[in-house]
Amino acid sequence: DETNNVGFIVQRRRGGQEEFDVIASYEDWAPLNTKGPKGGDYSFVDDSGLETGSWVYRISDCDTAGNKNDICQALVEIEDESSVLANKVALVAGIALFGGLLALGLILDPESIAPAPAGI
Repeated sequence: DETNNVGFIVQRRRGGQEEFDVIASYEDWAPLNTKGPKGGDYSFVDDSGLETGSWVYRISDCDTAGNKNDICQALVEIEDESSVLANKVALVAGIALFGGLLALGLILDPESIAPAPAGI
């Protein structure tokens, strides 16, 4: 319910720091204005080119009386390109290992070998 809501504020801080910085507000970015008492869907993309590390985002709503309430926050991890590549290589290697072990298990499983015809 967004009754008496005027809009939202997006804040961000580096992990481990105390102070949040306002990076977007309904006051200067119209898509963060309320969509009325029934609310709606909102989105914000931070394309500021953050450094690698941990970042905490917080969303606050503001009402007609000027009160601000923190309604949610999320932790975002920004990895450097070498970490992303290493994770992809590890994932592919893990999938290949799993596939190889599965194939080996099927080959060596006596239950998967067809029984010899009767009388042999």
